[in-house]
Amino acid sequence: MTTAMRMLICLVASLAALAPAADEASPVKDEVIVAAAVDAALLASLREAPRSVTVAGQTCTLDAYAWRDFMPGVEPDRFGLMVTVVARPGDGSAWLDSMAIDRIWVVHGDDVWEAPVGDEQRPEPANAIARGGPRWAPGDRVTVVARITAADGASALVRAAEATIDRTE
Repeated sequence: MTTAMRMLICLVASLAALAPAADEASPVKDEVIVAAAVDAALLASLREAPRSVTVAGQTCTLDAYAWRDFMPGVEPDRFGLMVTVVARPGDGSAWLDSMAIDRIWVVHGDDVWEAPVGDEQRPEPANAIARGGPRWAPGDRVTVVARITAADGASALVRAAEATIDRTE
């Protein structure tokens, strides 16, 4: 084995030792994402957000799915929380193109993850996804809230039923 090969093996082994473990119960929280001291008024408004809202004349509810992906891969945030939300018109009508979900909050106890909506292609503006969240344990229950905004600037918070963080592999 050449010296260059030995050095490469040592480098790879060193980098692997520094990588975070895929421990599902990791208490690690990204302090940039999860506020250390959540404003009590924000926490109360998220917990009390209604299950159904009317924005720009359209009444809607929110469905949410939260999970952590433990499948081995190369993405650095693959173990962080991910959340998808879907706003559903209450009367079964089509979603208005002039409305969109522009922000998601996930409440876990007294911690809040405020997540910008991903800019990936969505099938419609009523769907949104947030990635790279905290490493809360699969099985934990969270409250998911989204802000729905209309083209005229009107907006409202809507809360989904409590979700359980799933584990995918």
